[in-house]
Amino acid sequence: MGENGKDKAKKGGKKLHWRVIVGWSLSLIFLLIYWVRPDSLYGIHVWPMYSWTALIILLAFRRGLKKIIRHALLVLLPWGLAMWAVGELPYQFFLRPDFDRPAEATTVRVVSINCYGGTVLPLKDALEFDPDVILIQESPSQPKVEEVFEDLGQRWDVLVGPDGAIATKWKMDRHGQKITPEFASARIIPPEGEPFLVCSLRLAPVNLRFDYYRRSCWKTWAEDQPRRREELSDVWTELKPGTSPLIIGGDFNTSNRKMMDQVIGTSVKNTFDTAGKGWPATFMSQFPLIRIDHILASPEMQPVQNFAVRTRSSDHMIVVADIELPK
Repeated sequence: MGENGKDKAKKGGKKLHWRVIVGWSLSLIFLLIYWVRPDSLYGIHVWPMYSWTALIILLAFRRGLKKIIRHALLVLLPWGLAMWAVGELPYQFFLRPDFDRPAEATTVRVVSINCYGGTVLPLKDALEFDPDVILIQESPSQPKVEEVFEDLGQRWDVLVGPDGAIATKWKMDRHGQKITPEFASARIIPPEGEPFLVCSLRLAPVNLRFDYYRRSCWKTWAEDQPRRREELSDVWTELKPGTSPLIIGGDFNTSNRKMMDQVIGTSVKNTFDTAGKGWPATFMSQFPLIRIDHILASPEMQPVQNFAVRTRSSDHMIVVADIELPK
């Protein structure tokens, strides 16, 4: 082999291409961001990590099919590992939900729905899933909610607050009710199983901004999360769940599970994290990208499944959770 041949062999692929190095670097940077989730970078981790995958895919494109495949494997493998490490790999997408409710008598079906400024259509859509308890946000007035059930010839207990509301086909303990601007809570007495506390809440809306080239955009995102953390802390203090089994759900307006864990701790667990099925996002309903609607349950309750369903009558998806009650 001549000198030219040796030079070509040296250039032939011993060095990693800059696209691969950039891909690995981005995987490490995003891993740290989503692991720590600092408020200053909330404008990044407000979106699920998989939503940034397009940036990584672009790094795989080069001339020649073999190079594209090789680079795709080299950049997507560490990216996938990073998503798995921070719990952002949407594996639930491949699990199909069972829309029929479980047959067990001690299982409660809880549905959460944002009624989009007080309209009753989302509530009617939620009733198609045969729930036992409905957690309503941006609720219509109490007469309008009661009228929905009267038109169906059904008798439900209803508690409506300034924003959050609860409706149940079971008995509601009137002595355990609380209503605040952020939430409504009540104790539910099921036909079988132990009574439990339910809470429907809606935290401050997200200030969506996409002009990331402006410093004010990053400042807006950074100031957004502490406000919601303080709100959730106030709700938790006011709720005083104590030792009673608890289901708390609604429009948290945040996808930051770490922030929720910091405030609530291990007192409740996210039913989607433990039993989620289907696409994880809940907002916006027409093109869901982030999961800001959650249903949480006490450790003594066993989630059976959690899934979200699109509705045209709200900008949020309907969230359904089947939960086994303590006996």
